[in-house]
Amino acid sequence: MVSVYVRMTETKGKKGSEEVRKLLAKALCVQYPALQGVWEKGLPLMEKNAYGKPYFPGYPEIYFNLSHTAGCVCCALADAPVGVDVEQCRPRKNLERIVGRFSAGEQKLWQKTPEAMRQQLFFALWVLKESCVKADGRGLRIPLDAFSVEPAGWLGESLYDAVRAGTALYDRSGTGPEEWVGGVPWEEWTGVINASKRTGLRQEGTGEADRENVCYHLHLYPLQGPYQIAACCERAGFSGPFLVE
Repeated sequence: MVSVYVRMTETKGKKGSEEVRKLLAKALCVQYPALQGVWEKGLPLMEKNAYGKPYFPGYPEIYFNLSHTAGCVCCALADAPVGVDVEQCRPRKNLERIVGRFSAGEQKLWQKTPEAMRQQLFFALWVLKESCVKADGRGLRIPLDAFSVEPAGWLGESLYDAVRAGTALYDRSGTGPEEWVGGVPWEEWTGVINASKRTGLRQEGTGEADRENVCYHLHLYPLQGPYQIAACCERAGFSGPFLVE
């Protein structure tokens, strides 16, 4: 089970890094009450793997990941490799060029999506892919065109065609539930990354062997305000986001 915790904040930059560590300490107290006395004294020793992903060497059974953007920090806790990403959805230029680095399937989806919906789709795909490579452990050392994310159980060639065909939708904009007006109509997604000859898949020192391909479960979280959050794990089951004051 993956649990995602969120805190809205006015800080950013280095202060965002401080805020997300405070959020992690609070989340650990909630998630592991038997160890609350440990977490209340501060975070335990934290190290990083060869690619910069943090972990607790003293608690190899606890997996976590952190992310922050202007106005929001979040963390994910799980019992398997996990990744999380949050982005503030704000107008950006050159989206077409960035999407050109995505997989062929994701680029096709982009081209078939109406112009007015593309920015929301971009941020959804971005946080999903970011969370996936963070769960893997290698981060953006994995080329963004080397893997695809797609809605779980979806077999069509175009996400937009499925929407037009009448798939059940939800609306993230707050303007009404009947139309897709800039949101993405699926929360559950999947992704597969080739794991051959790599490090970072597991916590350091667990001794578990790498596998050729790893299938990841991803979850796109609806969140009030201009934010997209996605979490990724090898195991299904997501809860949250839990707002921490």
